[in-house]
Amino acid sequence: MPPVRTTSVHDPAFLSARVARSGSKREPCALCFQTGRDCLVDEELSKRCSACIRFKKGRCHPGFAMPSQYESLERQQEQLRLEEEKAFAESQVLSAKSQELTARILRLRRQQEFLRKREKEMIRRDLRTLEELDLAEENERLEKEKLEKERAEKETATAVTTSTPSGSSFGFFDPSLPLLSDAELEALLADSSIVSTSYMAFGLTGSISVNGAFGAPGGAGSSKDMWNTG
Repeated sequence: MPPVRTTSVHDPAFLSARVARSGSKREPCALCFQTGRDCLVDEELSKRCSACIRFKKGRCHPGFAMPSQYESLERQQEQLRLEEEKAFAESQVLSAKSQELTARILRLRRQQEFLRKREKEMIRRDLRTLEELDLAEENERLEKEKLEKERAEKETATAVTTSTPSGSSFGFFDPSLPLLSDAELEALLADSSIVSTSYMAFGLTGSISVNGAFGAPGGAGSSKDMWNTG
């Protein structure tokens, strides 16, 4: 049978007062902590403190477990601490990634600047080479034109010399003189006719050619033959 409470012996207030009178103070249990009272225990009489005996608490442990609100706060603080560590780790990764990207951007910019300088240098070198080639071609063309002009002048002089009659009195003829036009040639022929008439009037033997060269009749003459008489 379960024990039966009696008013005098099993009175919680009486027993609590007895333990409190002979007990000593220890680390508070949960009830004493919540009520703000001293936790008095007489371990020779009971493991429970006077407050737990009085309020009929079956369990009384010093260094009580934290209340639920404290446990919740502790869990929240731990969760925040873990999230902070995670965010810090992510920021470190992002910072390293940002530094890597920044270094890459700077490297790409340096490479672009190097290529731009190299392109300009290649263009300058090609332009200098092109200028040298153009000057060489121009000099070659001018030299060729000069040679062709000299050759043409020589051919003209040779042709004029070849066309002059052998033994004529015009050895002083300058082949570099310009050719006569038709009108000038007709005027020259008219003058030649006058000279021929005067020549016959003086009884000179000989003839005059179309271009004014004197010669013996029937053949080429000389300046000596021009003045033969009789």
